[in-house]
Amino acid sequence: MSLSAAQIDQFVERGFVRIERAFSPTLAADVCSLLWRQAHCRPDDPATWTRPVVRLPDCSAASAVQALNTPVLRQAYEQLVGEGAWIAPQALTDISIRLPGATKPGAWHVDVNFRDEDADPQDPYSWRVSVIPKNFALLLFVHLNDAGAADGPTYLRPGSHLSLARRLEPAGERGVCLSELVEAGFGEVADDEVVLTEGEAGTVYLCHPFLVHSAGAHTGSRPRIQATPPLAPCAPLRLNTPNGQCSPVERAIRLGLGHRPAS
Repeated sequence: MSLSAAQIDQFVERGFVRIERAFSPTLAADVCSLLWRQAHCRPDDPATWTRPVVRLPDCSAASAVQALNTPVLRQAYEQLVGEGAWIAPQALTDISIRLPGATKPGAWHVDVNFRDEDADPQDPYSWRVSVIPKNFALLLFVHLNDAGAADGPTYLRPGSHLSLARRLEPAGERGVCLSELVEAGFGEVADDEVVLTEGEAGTVYLCHPFLVHSAGAHTGSRPRIQATPPLAPCAPLRLNTPNGQCSPVERAIRLGLGHRPAS
């Protein structure tokens, strides 16, 4: 199933598109079973939930790779990033099991593009974000179990990718340190719209790499398992091609920078 023109426009203007049943609940359950064993806790035994958040670096099991490469997702990658312009994901990464009690929301942030020679490898806040994303074409929010608004959703700020592009443009390829962006608050205001990532197992949110987001509070009673792997481009994105030849990821950056849409 292809993304509709309206879904692609939503991605460009709001920074994300949601795909339901991007992979099957059965496949999601297989991956969750692997992750619970890796985390050394059990989903049916709260006595084993000794931390509010359990973080796992990656899962490259066949079922995890299959979940990220279903026909519906591969078609969406083609439509948003460009034909043959992306690298097929080979693992779920940045996996979190959020458990009841994780009541404090995280800081607003974006995922960093790259690390230069001055950055601390152990401190992502010292890494940088540039107006031309180098390592991210998309950021995926992958639901591995059912999760509602109370179950520690990720908070998304629609349209924030446009204002961030304008914030990054003066720094050029050098980019801006993530800590500077966090300290500046990404320019949020009290009435900014916030979208919560909810959905059944197998739901995937495909997000622009500049979309500002944060971890939400968990006030529910069931665990939430999510992974946020990036989709890497084959080459750095380009901003100097005509709008009609840009991918939707590139179009969104150009829109943020004030370029007129192609007629």
